[in-house]
Amino acid sequence: MKQYYYLICSLPFIKLEETPSINSGEFRRLCQEQISEKDLQLLDAVSLVPAKESPFAKDSSAFLWLVLETNLRKRMAIYRAGRKSENTSRSMPKGDNFSDIDQGIQEAYAKSNPAEREKHLDSLRWHWLDELEFGHYFDVNKLFIYKLRLLIHEKWLSRNNEHGYENFDRIVAAINDRGEFVDEAITEQN
Repeated sequence: MKQYYYLICSLPFIKLEETPSINSGEFRRLCQEQISEKDLQLLDAVSLVPAKESPFAKDSSAFLWLVLETNLRKRMAIYRAGRKSENTSRSMPKGDNFSDIDQGIQEAYAKSNPAEREKHLDSLRWHWLDELEFGHYFDVNKLFIYKLRLLIHEKWLSRNNEHGYENFDRIVAAINDRGEFVDEAITEQN
């Protein structure tokens, strides 16, 4: 596997709690100048959202990320279904012997604020990236992990309160419009 010593040594360190001094576009430009075309195509395929088909080798950090993220999303769906359902057999196991993913989900959903839930889940994801990084110090896997870290930051940087309130108002208005339509339909039937 090709090693990218100079490129990786030149990248700024990224912490979860701090805004990085580089974005994914700048990172790609740096990589484009210094890595193989094949590795650049793989780097372009790295995403926070699992794809149906993966171009990554089964032992790559990007493939392992997709497995973890897919498992997290499935376990969250099971957890939410169990919380909404009267059928507790679908809910997550109770007790002390559930997996790190299940424990992370339970801790996240214990928070009433949806943004805090997502931050908790992203800290779990960040921890996975720390683990996936082990043994990958100067290869393309390190670049995959670096991009995933940037994407996590960019997800949060793209959010703002004003836009959130606009979305909320739009959703409430749509619900109210549907409610008025339902009220009118009931009135017309009587």
